[in-house]
Amino acid sequence: CGHATLAAAHVIARHLGDARPLIPFHCGAGPLAVRVLDEGGLQLDFPARPACVLDDALLMSRLERALGCRPVAIGSSRDLLVELESEDAVLGCEPNLALIADLDWFAVIITARGREFDFVSRFFAPRQGISEDPVTGSSFCTLVPWWRERLQRDVLTAWQCSSRGGHLWLRQQDDRVLIAGHCFDYLQGQIQLPGHV
Repeated sequence: CGHATLAAAHVIARHLGDARPLIPFHCGAGPLAVRVLDEGGLQLDFPARPACVLDDALLMSRLERALGCRPVAIGSSRDLLVELESEDAVLGCEPNLALIADLDWFAVIITARGREFDFVSRFFAPRQGISEDPVTGSSFCTLVPWWRERLQRDVLTAWQCSSRGGHLWLRQQDDRVLIAGHCFDYLQGQIQLPGHV
């Protein structure tokens, strides 16, 4: 879970005073590390998951019904990536989640070139019980190779424009995608266990 990993790294680095530039974690998927950046951001290192471009008129038609707008291009990886014509199309999309859930992919990513950022995106995973995820680290494993090829740049900026949203700095290095962003405190407290002071 990228959200929890970043939050834990934020607490370790900012509140517990750990000065290591690389904070190691051990999880079910194997070892994972979060890099603490000089400018205060945190960076995750993920494997790239490029999408294969699809030329499927029937799928294009199903997506148009599910999203309410015609895709420009589609690609397949774990998720179905759908490029739309503009940032406004991504922002204004009101998907039919029942139709998206009928598709044979883990989730659907919609994306377009951005005005302020290199690209924008949203992530819908109704098959997983998630209508729309606010910021989805794993989606950038597919988005970064997609936009890297189109924009011919290894370093990109993105905005996942859900209602909560998130601004990310991205880099592709060989078969890895580096995903950086900032964490912010929204709550602090103490937990007291019964019988402990």
